Amino acid sequence: MNMPIGYWVGVAVLDAILRILYTIIGSLNILLIPFMLWYTAIHLLCLIPTNLVAILLGFRERIAVIIVLLITNSLFCVIFAVSWVNSIRSGRQSVCEGYQYKCKWIDGVITDLGVQALTRECAIQVGINLASVLFIWLLAAEANKTIVGGGSMFQLPAGWHLAAVGDFNGDGKAGILSVHDNGAQHL
Repeated sequence: MNMPIGYWVGVAVLDAILRILYTIIGSLNILLIPFMLWYTAIHLLCLIPTNLVAILLGFRERIAVIIVLLITNSLFCVIFAVSWVNSIRSGRQSVCEGYQYKCKWIDGVITDLGVQALTRECAIQVGINLASVLFIWLLAAEANKTIVGGGSMFQLPAGWHLAAVGDFNGDGKAGILSVHDNGAQHL
């Protein structure tokens, strides 16, 4: 994902906004917002170096995106889980809720319900990671007039614009009609 610095700032801001909204809507506890910002920092600390390595190794853009997202989110989940479990094992947390006090962890010991809660929360955080990165990446592709699809990727030359996509010659295959600023057309 070879994006200008402004797009990386966009990823960070969107990531933080999505996590803050999730916290406010999901828990109604604004005191958890610093934790969400910490998760944004962890996400970026996993994402940026992984992306740089993918660029240095010369992966094609579409392959790089998949590899970077898989590695980044795997690292993120490991760090996320280890930080939660360390906090639980330190004995600083005990969570029991409901009528019959179904406990997620008790005195530093995680229960089956705790594992389920940790897995669910990690999946939600990965969803936020993916949403922020893919939205900005697609936005960057659109801004650069990069066309992605059909197993190939190309950039329209200066002055050319995508006009239409369709079966223009009746061969049953989609074609791309591009138009130059001077009125010239290319199929």
